[in-house]
Amino acid sequence: MATTAEACPDIPRADTQLFARAERLYKATDQVALEALRPELEAAFNRAPDLRDRTCAGKLDIYAQATLALGWVISQSGDWDSAYRWQSEGLRFSPQHVELGHEAAFSLFMQQKYDDAQARIDALLERTDLSRPQRAGLYRTRGHILIELEQWDAAEAAFRASLKYEPGNVQAKNELKYIGHNRPARP
Repeated sequence: MATTAEACPDIPRADTQLFARAERLYKATDQVALEALRPELEAAFNRAPDLRDRTCAGKLDIYAQATLALGWVISQSGDWDSAYRWQSEGLRFSPQHVELGHEAAFSLFMQQKYDDAQARIDALLERTDLSRPQRAGLYRTRGHILIELEQWDAAEAAFRASLKYEPGNVQAKNELKYIGHNRPARP
């Protein structure tokens, strides 16, 4: 009788090596090399274990990492819809993946789906396991969304919250200046 650990099919070694290479290229922001790997990465998902197999729970984060890289390289061409589709696919494999959830929200933001993007960001901000830089980045993205929605006070609060977690962050400081210059005068 197979044990739980043995029941989930093994991920092919070639795929794990491919995913590791994609992760290195993503971290190095090597768009050209990652784009060359794109067909192989997409094909690897056709060989992925069945997500309905409960014995695979928690063992498929490598697929989420691969979609993080795929989503990034696709977004570089401005195809935010396709990037979001891959990011969503990755979240099916690893729903708690913070960086991938953040990137998916950003893809929605870039498609001007502000309410959906904000809902994703707010759900991530409810988590208690976030690092200070993760929380700061989420607040900055929230602030950008709120600027687009012209919710100036809430946007300012988001960027101030970001600075609470990453004091001195230049991007947050610049966005606060932008809000100061662009917020309509109060009656």
